[in-house]
Amino acid sequence: GTLALMWLVFAPQSPLNRNAPKPGGAPTAPTAPVTPSDAPAPAETPAPATVAAPSPRLASTSPAITDSLVALGLTAHIVGRSPYCRSVDQSLPVVGDLRAFDAERLTIAAPEVLFVQPPLAGVDPALREFCEKKSIRLVARRLESLTDIDALIDDIGGAFGVEPNVGGSTLERALGSARASIALGAKPSEGARRVLLLVSADPFLAVGHSTYLDELLAGADLRNILERNGYIELSAEALVSMKPETILGVAETVA
Repeated sequence: GTLALMWLVFAPQSPLNRNAPKPGGAPTAPTAPVTPSDAPAPAETPAPATVAAPSPRLASTSPAITDSLVALGLTAHIVGRSPYCRSVDQSLPVVGDLRAFDAERLTIAAPEVLFVQPPLAGVDPALREFCEKKSIRLVARRLESLTDIDALIDDIGGAFGVEPNVGGSTLERALGSARASIALGAKPSEGARRVLLLVSADPFLAVGHSTYLDELLAGADLRNILERNGYIELSAEALVSMKPETILGVAETVA
């Protein structure tokens, strides 16, 4: 779900971002979301050599943030990834994931900025200490709402010393367009199409209010007909009785 949100906000091909300028380097669209397994990267895999990249050198242990960097045309800056980051060259070193980091590979990759999506417990103190010792700028950003995505835009701009701008550099314009597409606090109009958004078909799992996907619907001027909060499992009979004008689905594979 988070990967789909990041694509909608940042990718030039997104229906919410049709007028976004294409950043330099002709980036490819992020791959479809992939559900991570619990298996860690093979311990026996040797650490790869340092990747040549322009400054600032970036590493990311969050697939959603990695996809955002790629969509903004920043692929050449990425020198480290998680095992679940599918939108970048798979030869890039795996420097960590949600639960752990690889100090040896991080040292070899030598990023100037490390993006992480921390768990509920927060950033690993050992990682914070490591980054301070190695002079790595640690950017920790949870991604649970459009407000978080808006803050990530500033995080990325800060790493490059720029601000979102409609008339600046290519990156500044791309960040500005991403921010404009978010539509924080948007409300659907009175005549907005009534839709039901599903994230699963077996069982039917629908998106309710107080979720980032509900925020996206409002930003696209669509009215969510599920008048409940969170993610709600529905029977086929309940789904039909709601009489949605349109049913939307979020999939993990390319349609």
